[in-house]
Amino acid sequence: MLRQARADVLAASVLSRPLGICAIAVALLVLGTTIARTTESWEVLLRHQLQEQQRCALDKVLMVRKVPVGNIVGLEGRIRCADTREFDFKRERENERFTIRLCEPVNVC
Repeated sequence: MLRQARADVLAASVLSRPLGICAIAVALLVLGTTIARTTESWEVLLRHQLQEQQRCALDKVLMVRKVPVGNIVGLEGRIRCADTREFDFKRERENERFTIRLCEPVNVC
């Protein structure tokens, strides 16, 4: 009787392990994707403004940095559109629209 109970526990443990590992792997993949790439609110606004003003489908944020000036934190950086154009963007305050400037070979960006 005791041997059978041990065998049942061992079988349950062995059989449930692959399912548990798969469940953990799926959870990590989902969480990893979410953690690795969360879209920040400024990026959503910039994406909309680029589409509206420049007909640019945002492909990649190449560089972004926060620029603190006193108590105000500005934002500036560079993006690439799906059509390979690149734009510099800048925003001095959080609730302002972005200033967007096309990077051309004649401009130093």
